[in-house]
Amino acid sequence: MGLLTAISTFLLGPFGVALIVCGVAACFLLAAAQMLPPRAGFVSMACGGGAFIGAYLVRTYISLGMS
Repeated sequence: MGLLTAISTFLLGPFGVALIVCGVAACFLLAAAQMLPPRAGFVSMACGGGAFIGAYLVRTYISLGMS
């Protein structure tokens, strides 16, 4: 339970959000330079959004369960 809390806190914190944004931006820039297929940027954006939403749901579930 502690590991899930730590991961969700990390992803929802400023460094986690910046890491997701940098990953998505890098994929779009590599796609613009034709080093990756164009859909790679959208796939990374969906994965980053999914990770953020998942972390939020885990944190909310844990906080509701412990109160």
